[in-house]
Parts: sequence; structure tokens; C-alpha cells
Amino acid sequence: MNPQEYREFESSVLGAVDGYLARGENYILDRRADAYHQWCTRIGLRRRDRESQAAACSQAREYNHALSGAIERFTAALHPAKLEKSSYFERAVKDRRFTGHDFESLIPNDKKQAHDGILVSAVERELRSLLPGKFREFIDSKPWKSYVFALSVDYVHDSVPCLSFSLDPYVVAETEVWLKPGDKTFGAWRFRFPQTAREKPPPGSPLSRVEERRLLGYHYMVIAPAALGRVLWQHIPLTLVRGLAEGDVEPAGTTTIEVSHGGTIYRVDGFDNTVSIPAVFLRFLKEIEGIDGMVSVGILGKRAADITAKRLGEIGAEQAVSPPPGESTADHGDRLPRKKSKKARAYRLFSQGNKPDSPEMKDLGLHKSTPYKYYAAWIADGQPGL
Repeated sequence: MNPQEYREFESSVLGAVDGYLARGENYILDRRADAYHQWCTRIGLRRRDRESQAAACSQAREYNHALSGAIERFTAALHPAKLEKSSYFERAVKDRRFTGHDFESLIPNDKKQAHDGILVSAVERELRSLLPGKFREFIDSKPWKSYVFALSVDYVHDSVPCLSFSLDPYVVAETEVWLKPGDKTFGAWRFRFPQTAREKPPPGSPLSRVEERRLLGYHYMVIAPAALGRVLWQHIPLTLVRGLAEGDVEPAGTTTIEVSHGGTIYRVDGFDNTVSIPAVFLRFLKEIEGIDGMVSVGILGKRAADITAKRLGEIGAEQAVSPPPGESTADHGDRLPRKKSKKARAYRLFSQGNKPDSPEMKDLGLHKSTPYKYYAAWIADGQPGL
């Protein structure tokens, strides 16, 4: 009670005493005791409020203790600073097909948008596994994604022998995680959480204070292609793949339609569609050294590689003996077509008795191991041209 209320209560007691002296045990019927009865009711309600508040405070302390412990364990599972995402991916994923080339531009925008929903759901599930769901409302998070792609290649016959290129996307999810204070009600009382104890609270101030919004750390995870789905890119004729890998600007049997900074568009004899070769993919073909390199890192499977090698041998033999369109073999003897791939020129040199280490082979500008691969293929193909 405050002083004013105490004086009112004291006056009501005197009134009740007068009533008792006048009417005995029936004093409650005396009007002089009305104020006293009102104060008794008010005091009872205040006592129940204090008991209710004490019970709510006890529940709030238990809840805050559990919440603080959960946040502490959750924070320990996070990274205190940002990681270099490519290094994290290389530690987390062992996939030989990863070549370090950025193929994100090959993915359609609608696929990327679909991946956003998968990303958010996956991150949310992971965070809930680290922090009990009843405390999730006190955590705020925002994920960012970075793509890493592994190529997968199969053999197909699409009007002409082709390789079918697909992309297996990995997503490296980097999530910023923040502590977000919030309210919770116990009984009729509302509390702000989480609270932390003050080491030296100022006189008259609460023993605890509400924590402010703060960064807890960073969470990282890799979402695998199994969750995202393989993306078919396109079919590319074998003649074009082989020629570009060997360094030909316009391989035999192809016609350049358009050249830009981003890539080149080709028309391939016998193939129904034009083929767009982005600059990043051309770099990949050259750096991986074509079909053999794809096989060595598992991009192209053994069976598909065997069929591809067989078809390339047949194509190489045909190019080694076929004259340009509209002209007969007699006009050219055993000369190769005007538009010759480096492999066809290598076959021609082998048929003339040159070896892989001959000066004539070096003039072709091949990678140092490629002449030996071509020589083995020439032997396997039956030494065409002899």
C-alpha cells in the first residue's frame, strides 16, 4: 500500500471496530464496516496477483535458462566468421567431375528460382535440427547460394552422333544467423527474452537485461544434385566437340553462324539445330583435353566412352578419305578435305610414316600427350590412309 491507501485502510478498520462494538458478530451488516470489507477484498485480489506474478516469474526464469543454454549450444555449432566457400566445398564434397569452371550461366532462370525454394527449406530443416523448434522464433536467418557444377556426359544419336551434356548442380548455402529478441507470455504476464544476468547492476535496476539483436555466426551446408535435380543442357555433335577440343576454330563439317564475346554459334552438317558454344564451355573443352580428359575425371562413363571412341574412329576414317562435296576422289587422290581437323591431319601424317614425336606433328600445335593418343587411336582404327 502507498501512504494514502494505508490511511484509508486504517480508517476502514476503525469503522469496522465501531460496528462490532455496536452489533457484535453481526457487525458485517453495519454500514460502518463496508469500507473495511472492500479493503479485505482488494487485499485478497492483490495477494493472488502477487502469487500469480511470482509463479509467472518462476516460469520465465526457467524458460530463459533453457533458452540461453540452447542458444549457447546453437552458437557453438556455427562458424564465428565467414568461410571461403570454394575451399569449404572442396573439403565437403569429393567429386572428381568438379573442374573449377563456372557454368552458372548455362542454367535457365526458372531452374534457379526453383532451387531457391529448395535452398530455404533445406537450411530451415538444418537449423531446426540444431535448435529446438520452440526457440526458433528467437533466431533470424538469411541464406545466400553459390553454385558449383559437375558435368555429366552421355552418348546419344540425335540425327548424328552426339554427346549429351547435363549439369549436376551443387549449392553451397551460406546463412547469416542472428539472435532476435522476442516476447512470450506466462499467465497474464508478458516477458522479453532472452535475458542475461548483470554482473554489477546499478542500484535500483533489474538484476537482468534483455539481450539486443546480434550476429551469432554463419552456417554452411552443401545441397547435393539429388535434391536439386540434374539439368539437361544440350546435345553437341561429336565432330564439333572433338574439333573444338583440338583447337580448331571451325571444325570439319561445321559452319560458323555467329561469333561474339560470349561464344560462338555453329551449324553442323546433318544436325537439325544450331549449336551455341559459350566461351566458358570452350575453355573447359580445351583445358580438359577433350574426350580422354572427360573419361579420366568420370564425366563420361566407360561404356559411353567406348561407343564415342568407335564413332569418332568411323568419322575420322570417313574424313580421311572423303573429298569435298561435289568433287570426286579421283580429283584429289588420297588428299584430305579442305576443312581438316587436327586429328584428321595427324592421321594423314601417320599414314605418311611420321611418328608422334616428329617435327611435322609438333607443327600441329597439339598438347604434348595428344599425338601419342592420336597415334594409338590411328592404330586402333586400322591405320586409315595406308
